Amino acid sequence: WHQPLDPASRYFVNTKAYLRRDQFSRYDGDDIVSDFNIWRAGLDLAIGREFGTWGEGRVGYRRFKGEADVRIGDPALDDYSFGGGQLYGRLFLDKLDNVYFPTQGNKGILELMTSSKSLGSDSSYDQARLSYSHAFSRGRNNFVGALSFNTTLDDDAPPEALFRTGGFLHLSGFRPNQLSGQHSGLVNLVFYRRITDTKILPAYIGGSIEYGNVWQDSDDIAFDDGLLNGSLFLGADTPVGPAYFGLGLGEGGNNTVFFYLGPAF
Repeated sequence: WHQPLDPASRYFVNTKAYLRRDQFSRYDGDDIVSDFNIWRAGLDLAIGREFGTWGEGRVGYRRFKGEADVRIGDPALDDYSFGGGQLYGRLFLDKLDNVYFPTQGNKGILELMTSSKSLGSDSSYDQARLSYSHAFSRGRNNFVGALSFNTTLDDDAPPEALFRTGGFLHLSGFRPNQLSGQHSGLVNLVFYRRITDTKILPAYIGGSIEYGNVWQDSDDIAFDDGLLNGSLFLGADTPVGPAYFGLGLGEGGNNTVFFYLGPAF
């Protein structure tokens, strides 16, 4: 629910309630050693200000409860429940001309978050997230360059709050969310070319080069510790959203075949 507070709609209150399920797997190499369903229900209340048509800033409070159910793994592993209370501040920029297959513009997010027992959380930790992408085109050829870095300040986030990566455009040679850690970093360059002229179902062929990793300790973060990945894909802007089908390639023989439905950029 988004409610403007002034006639110019510059200031606003935004609130939402949500229920979500995430699947989180722990790996030993390419083998799944445990698999969890993480259920989470919560509320988010924020106040903020819009900056023209290009961005916004907001501060807010999140409160949630959840539980992790073991689906695969050692029978000695127990299901567990958790609760969270977080204060956050976020700056958001979005000038991309298309949500699904942009040809120009940029997008960026900077968020700082603190979680503490005084806010209703079971765990105390602080995290920061930064991402930026820029799109440009030459005729039918389109390029999107992006970078992201996420960090936990004292390496003390609980399992449900770890940063996860893997899957299409996020180290495409790995399964979705195969890698997790207290910190994550990624840079990528995506190329795609429009191959049809129809407005009903525009289609694209493309590929990506991706480099990044996750780390459990801030002292281990290093650019030369990244994993090189890439993808080749066919994409289409369908009536139910963007769809991508392709092949993900990664270091160490990590290869995937994927079908992805939903915004990727």
